[in-house]
Amino acid sequence: MIALIEILWNNFFFYFTKGMFVAPVLWVCLVAMGFVPILQRTGSLCLSLLAVASFLVVVNLSSTRIELGELIFLIPCIAVAATSAWLFFRGGIGVF
Repeated sequence: MIALIEILWNNFFFYFTKGMFVAPVLWVCLVAMGFVPILQRTGSLCLSLLAVASFLVVVNLSSTRIELGELIFLIPCIAVAATSAWLFFRGGIGVF
């Protein structure tokens, strides 16, 4: 049991010390991908996967049945996932 607590503490310590600096860097990289034409399709795919993963995390962590209010709250997430997937599949520069 002590080993499990030590593993949890080490992971917690990593995410709140080094991990909080990695997330903004990844976000800036995702935004920058939108400005570079050769990376736009890859950025669309990354953003779509991020939106779908966020949606699934919120739905799976819900302890009750999802009602209309929660679905209205998730509409932007669904819209971003759908739009990014459409941008990825519509074609373009054929890099990916």
